[in-house]
Amino acid sequence: MPAAVCRKDAREFAGDIDEIVREVAALTPPKDVSDLQARFVADASKSASLLDKLADDVDAGRVTCGEPWNQRAYGLPSTIDAEQVLTEYAQRGYLFLVNSGGD
Repeated sequence: MPAAVCRKDAREFAGDIDEIVREVAALTPPKDVSDLQARFVADASKSASLLDKLADDVDAGRVTCGEPWNQRAYGLPSTIDAEQVLTEYAQRGYLFLVNSGGD
């Protein structure tokens, strides 16, 4: 992937995640899951911040797309924690459609 495309895509991905986190943070959850929303937003915000820093490193040429980017972007402890919160939502009867396909 050309470096310019990598920079653009990395920044766009980080921005998309940040926007999603801000939208979720603005929601008013049912009282029985307000604790989960607070935890989800905290964990997701950590991941969003790390992805923004990753986009900065791509911009600066310290990280390239492909395996170097994947190693930093995927499997973040904060993302794993946020995913665990989604499991706890399900245990309380709330299900979310989670889609990574861009549709």
